[in-house]
Amino acid sequence: MPVANKTDQIIDAAKATFLTIGYRATSMDLVAERAKVTKRTIYNNFKSKEHLLDAVIEGALARLGERLAQLPADAGQPKLLRFAETLIELICWDGAIGVQRLLIAEAETFPKLGARLVKESSEIMERPIASWLAVRGHKAPGAALVAREWINRLTAPARLDRLLGRRRPYPEEPGGNTLDALDRTAARDAVGYLLNLI
Repeated sequence: MPVANKTDQIIDAAKATFLTIGYRATSMDLVAERAKVTKRTIYNNFKSKEHLLDAVIEGALARLGERLAQLPADAGQPKLLRFAETLIELICWDGAIGVQRLLIAEAETFPKLGARLVKESSEIMERPIASWLAVRGHKAPGAALVAREWINRLTAPARLDRLLGRRRPYPEEPGGNTLDALDRTAARDAVGYLLNLI
């Protein structure tokens, strides 16, 4: 994917460096070298390494929001299944697992960033399901609670397996992978559960 500008170039380099050697071992010199810019250029765009980490998280959240298609109000089993499969792939993609591991490793240093990633990613994932449920008569906040429980039911085992190294993350950009049998079964079961609620 081509980089749009120097800021994106710096963020991509920071993310790659953070994920490869960790936040603490990453220096602005290493990011500058990887981004093929001067350290001054980095500091002209970002006040500190922490601001770079914040930009990486912002990018991860934006990517999740862009890639997760909204559910049409009349979505039936096939569209719900595609939504569920896409969600698993997004959450279990190599880049997403890397960001999650990074924030777990730095949770004590940056608790607000970790909390932000959890809160905002949950909202992005839950919103389409909550809206779909609301059309079917589930009122707020109940629809949001059901959506949260459904997302956890769908993604928690797959995500935990990848975080712990029991299964490999999906290597390709989301949309370019074939889900494994466990994830396909989880998606079918979660959709069946959701359809039984209405």
